[in-house]
Amino acid sequence: MRILIFDKNQASSCFAPLLMSRLGIVTDTFSDIDNALRSLKRFHPDVFIISTHQLCEQHCALISRYRKKGIVTPVIVTATESTKDLRITAYEAGADDIVSGEIEAEEFVARVSAIERRSRGIASNRIQLPPYELDLSGRQLLRDGTEVELTNYEYMVAELLMKRTGKVVTRDEMMRQLYSDADLQNQDVINVLICRLKKKLCRDSGLRIKTIRGLGYVFQQQ
Repeated sequence: MRILIFDKNQASSCFAPLLMSRLGIVTDTFSDIDNALRSLKRFHPDVFIISTHQLCEQHCALISRYRKKGIVTPVIVTATESTKDLRITAYEAGADDIVSGEIEAEEFVARVSAIERRSRGIASNRIQLPPYELDLSGRQLLRDGTEVELTNYEYMVAELLMKRTGKVVTRDEMMRQLYSDADLQNQDVINVLICRLKKKLCRDSGLRIKTIRGLGYVFQQQ
């Protein structure tokens, strides 16, 4: 999962990048809204978070501006202080969730994950693809009830492929999930990860990772 955070003061969201990086989630934080919007178009994150101390009319206008551009990425607002009227205005402008007041980090991540999951049409935090079961909350892949040992990067690519079973996932989409800095991206990493996942997931499972030349990869039935 990749998350873009807009925090004008770069203070109220200080816990988010640290916590999410531990969970294998790539985060990008911006204090300038124009840079944030440009990054939304460039990286296509899974969730856009507006983090602030006090929710105000400007934030609601920002969400409205964001939606008028045709961007459908889920929007979550975190605000230490807010009023009922402003929360209603933010929802009407296009916010998907508003976290008002203090919140435990674990609950915050759970809410972000749930909203991202529902935005993809996935109702449960477990994806069943016999003989596999993908546990999104526990970040585990099970085969017939036994955990499949995966590195962090292997899991991230496997999750992306399984969430979009039967659909092409491009190499660029995979790179955006793995790296927050474009300068650090290494296309050879994708080749290695796909090769490893084919060995770990496709043997005697009835499933395969098909390479679509020039496009990307598809996880599908054999």
